[in-house]
Amino acid sequence: MLTDSGTVQEECCLFHVPAVTVRKTTERPETVDCGSNLVSGLEEAAILMGVKTMLNEPRNWECPEEYLKLNVSATVLKIILGGNEIVY
Repeated sequence: MLTDSGTVQEECCLFHVPAVTVRKTTERPETVDCGSNLVSGLEEAAILMGVKTMLNEPRNWECPEEYLKLNVSATVLKIILGGNEIVY
């Protein structure tokens, strides 16, 4: 996947789709650390090299632990409400 989206970087990581981020930096460095994403920069040759690299890498990375947490929206809501217990 070629992307410049932080959200797509996360989704590719979760679905084991290799990503090349066409930017100079990323706000999702954990995707680079686990091996699911490569930040190529903006030059054509570097982007093409990034694609070749990611297509030849194994897709057996482990997603960052925080990507696997369940009920994140309930946790965020609890924080917004000041730690009060959420009643459904």
